[in-house]
Amino acid sequence: MLTTTGRHLLRAARHSYQDASACLDLTRPLVRKADRGALFAVADGVSTAERGGEAARVTCAGLERFFTDPRFEPSGDGLRQVVAEIDAEIHAWGRNPEDGHTLGAAALTAAWLSPARCLVIAQLGDTAAFRLRGETPDRADLITHQHSRGHMLTRFVGQGGGPQNVALDAFPFDDGDTLVVVSDGVTKGLRSPQIGTIVADSRNEQAAAEAICAAARLAGSYDDITALVVYLEDWELWS
Repeated sequence: MLTTTGRHLLRAARHSYQDASACLDLTRPLVRKADRGALFAVADGVSTAERGGEAARVTCAGLERFFTDPRFEPSGDGLRQVVAEIDAEIHAWGRNPEDGHTLGAAALTAAWLSPARCLVIAQLGDTAAFRLRGETPDRADLITHQHSRGHMLTRFVGQGGGPQNVALDAFPFDDGDTLVVVSDGVTKGLRSPQIGTIVADSRNEQAAAEAICAAARLAGSYDDITALVVYLEDWELWS
């Protein structure tokens, strides 16, 4: 699905086989009204959780409250508080009495492009984000952490870890830059240089998102695969 702003200045596209994603950009009235920038996210339901897919969908839907709920400040800490609240709600679903696993669990990478020209990443789990700078358009730098040990996540939505469990990082982001947010189905098949080459060689953001997913599947990735690609063309007019 292709999502663009009315002025085609901030362009985002996503392609998914499963998982859940959110494109909260200026095509959404609630985002325009809030005047808080834009938010993009990928959530991946944990397969061992009975309601993992539901947790991913609830997580992405819940991110809208960053733009609609005045309890949350338009800041990195505000985004962290939103994610922590969603985490607590899913944690309250409880555990499976048979295996002890949490009923709901999902990995999340949420990327907020603030009006202050800052890219803020809130993350739990093994979803990932890459930043490509305008001056080096074929170089994809990994800007997220790996919250996993073997096949087990050490942090996830539904864990009930509180705000301090949500990793928060900030990076510069400007005209000509590209953001790529993916599920671990992509990173199991592709590395940073391959993602950078795919984005640089693609004719637009939709083609880039589709090519990333196709390349990951061709590389033998067996997991759910989702890629979200965001181009920033003119920040002054967009913001």
